[in-house]
Amino acid sequence: MITLYIIALAIVLFLGLRTFSTYFYILVTNGRVRSLFGKLFPMIELILWVWFALWIVYRETAETPLNAVVPGSVVIVLLLLFVWYFGRDLVCGVILKAENGFEAGKMIQTVEGYCTIKKAGYRSLEVSTKEGMIIRIPYSVISRKPIVLPVSNVKGAEHRITLKVFSTFPPEKINTMLKGKLLEMPWVVSGEDIKMEITREDADSYKVVLDFHALSPEMALKAEDYLLRFVKEWESK
Repeated sequence: MITLYIIALAIVLFLGLRTFSTYFYILVTNGRVRSLFGKLFPMIELILWVWFALWIVYRETAETPLNAVVPGSVVIVLLLLFVWYFGRDLVCGVILKAENGFEAGKMIQTVEGYCTIKKAGYRSLEVSTKEGMIIRIPYSVISRKPIVLPVSNVKGAEHRITLKVFSTFPPEKINTMLKGKLLEMPWVVSGEDIKMEITREDADSYKVVLDFHALSPEMALKAEDYLLRFVKEWESK
C-alpha cells in the first residue's frame, strides 16, 4: 500500500507540473515572460522532485536508525552531482581560455568544421558556422578534443565591394547603415576593421568602396550578395 501511495503521489506531481507548464504557454503570450519561464521552470521542477525524493526517504526511514544518516547522504550526493555538472565546464573554461586566448573573431576547428568564435562565455563557447548557424559548445566537450586555431586564417579573407547607392541620406547615415548590416552577418569577422570610402557621384547617388574580412572567399561573396540585396530593398522604400 505504501508503494502504491508513493507511486500515486509521483504521478500526481508529474501530471501537475506538465499541466501547469502546458497551460502557462497557452495563457501567456509575452515572449520575454515565456523565455524566462522556459529557463526557470526546469530548475523549479528539479527542486520539487528532489524535495519529493527527500520526503520519501525521510518518511521510509523515520522509525529506523538510518533516519539521521540517509537524508543527509542524499543531499550530499545531489550537491556533488550539481557541482560536477556545472563546475566542470566552468573550470575547463578557465583553463582553456588561459591556454588558448579565445577571442571574438578568431577561428577554431570544431566538430562542425571551421567556425568563428562569437563569444567566450563562462561555461560554453559560442561559435558561428559558415552557414550562419550559432552553436554553443560546453568547454568540457572542447577539452576532450584537439583544439585547432589556424594562425594563417585568423583574419579571414579580405574583400572589397564597390557599390552605387541611390539615397538622399548624408554619408554618415549610409556608413552607419552599411556597417551595421555587415556586422549582423556571422560570417563577417567582426574583430577586423571595416573600412568605407563614400564619395558623391550625383545629386542623389554615392559611390561606396567597402573593405572587410570574411571567414573565407566564399563567405565574402555571400556577404556581398546580402549587402547588395539590402541596398536594393533600402532604395525601393
